[in-house]
Formats: sequence, structure tokens, C-alpha cells
Amino acid sequence: MDKKKGFQKHTLSESHKEEVARVITAPATTTGDVGELLSEKHAKEKAINRKILLTILSNVRFLARQALALRGNWDTDSASEINSNFYQLLKLRSEENPEISEWLSHRTEKYTSPMIQNEMLEVLALGVLREISENIQNAKFFTIMADETADVSIKEQLVVCIRWVDDKFVIHEDFIGMWPLPRTTADQIVETLREALQQMNLDIQNARGQCYDGAATMAGEKTGVAT
Repeated sequence: MDKKKGFQKHTLSESHKEEVARVITAPATTTGDVGELLSEKHAKEKAINRKILLTILSNVRFLARQALALRGNWDTDSASEINSNFYQLLKLRSEENPEISEWLSHRTEKYTSPMIQNEMLEVLALGVLREISENIQNAKFFTIMADETADVSIKEQLVVCIRWVDDKFVIHEDFIGMWPLPRTTADQIVETLREALQQMNLDIQNARGQCYDGAATMAGEKTGVAT
């Protein structure tokens, strides 16, 4: 191989010799295998990312727990998140943790977008539903509470709650969800109720009560949901 080209040329250069001398004379703590150094750096970055992600998740959980809008005064024209409750809460917490400020200065991959927020809310909601389901299964017997209503887009929704009593005789009424209704017939509502119970892993044979309004579709004696 020609010693005046490529790596051979570089190893003979003054700059390479100078760097080799620096590595040899450097303290032991500053030297090490390149792979190990890169792995250590990666592990440190991963730990920071996990810490920030948990902080973001705790923000979402706090705002959801307090029934506060995450986006708040979201600027729809510029899609700016600066004035949102979520962003301002992060800014507040960054006063005690400078790593958050550095994280928010990233242009991408901040995990603060509305899509990420919604995914986190969905994960938290599923966790709550699992806990409610386990509690009701332990109690075994329950009452179905349901009512149909139209949302702001004039689409019919079925609101479903479950009433149950724990082993200390404390009464609970838990909201388990809203389901869209293609039709408001009794058959369709019954099918939706069965689906809701199935998703909660609840056996309809353990239902000991029904609670609806006085509408014929819900409480009718001949063709109502109750019948």
C-alpha cells in the first residue's frame, strides 16, 4: 500500500503523533475502550430521556386528574403550544430541573405533541378501566346504568356506568365509557351494552339491576332495553 495515502499517511502525520502522545499521557480515568465510552454515553442519554418522559407522563396524569385541558389556549393558527397548560406546567417544573428546559429546546422528538399526549391519556385510561374491572369482578354482582345522549356533533352516544358494592358495603358508581350508537333501537342498545360488559370482562349473568330513564326505548315493557 502506498504510504502517502489513506490511513498510512494519517499515522505518519504530526497531528496523529500529537494525539497519540496526549492519549498516552492522559489520566487513566479519561481513557478507555471506544465502545465502552460510546455505550456509557448512550446509557446516560437513555436514562435522561426516560426521566424526562416520566416527567411528561406525570404532567398528563396531573392535568387529567384535575380535569384541566392539556392544550388550553392552544394557538390554532400557528399550532403553538407555548400557551397551553401542558407546556406551561413543564416550564414551571423546569425551574427546578434544568434538564427539562434543555429538552424543550429540541426541535424534534420532544414527546410533547398532541398525538403523544392523547396516546398517554389512552394508556392511563386503560389502566384505570383495568382497575375498575378487577374491583367489580371481586364484588361479583353489579347494576347496569345507561342512558343515550347526543354529543355536540349530534351523534348519539350511549353512556354506561356500573354500580357495585365493595366488601365494606360502600356503594360505587363507575363510569366505564361512551359508545357510539348507529341506531337508537332497543336491539342496538342491548348489543352495545353487551359489548361494553365484554370489554370490561364482566359477565351479564352477574347483573342484578338495571337503571335507565323512562324513555320507551330504554324502559319499555314490551320491546325496551330492560325487557
